[in-house]
Amino acid sequence: MNGRRALMAGLVALALCVGMVAGCGQDGRSSGAEKAPPLYLRAADIKDGAPKYFPEQGQCPVCPTSELREKIYVDVDGKRIYFDSEECRKKFKQNRSKYLQKLDKRKKEASGGEK
Repeated sequence: MNGRRALMAGLVALALCVGMVAGCGQDGRSSGAEKAPPLYLRAADIKDGAPKYFPEQGQCPVCPTSELREKIYVDVDGKRIYFDSEECRKKFKQNRSKYLQKLDKRKKEASGGEK
């Protein structure tokens, strides 16, 4: 009987872990209540009227696996760069030249200037 209880406890723990991982990345949004942004939102897809620093920007320049948020940005030379979180925006401001170099490299790669 103890083996069966241990197995059940393990299955419950596994189900809880899977549930937590599946819920990651939703930023507190309720399921189905709000429309989720497109998976690969690009700066050019954000219709806020601002000129874009890199229209093909599709990822946060600080943590490049995260999606962009329309309301989290910094303007550089009159052009807008988007971020996924306030934390990344703050990191960008603390080391602007580092992240601008990375973004400029992506711009060159996207235009075929560097491979």
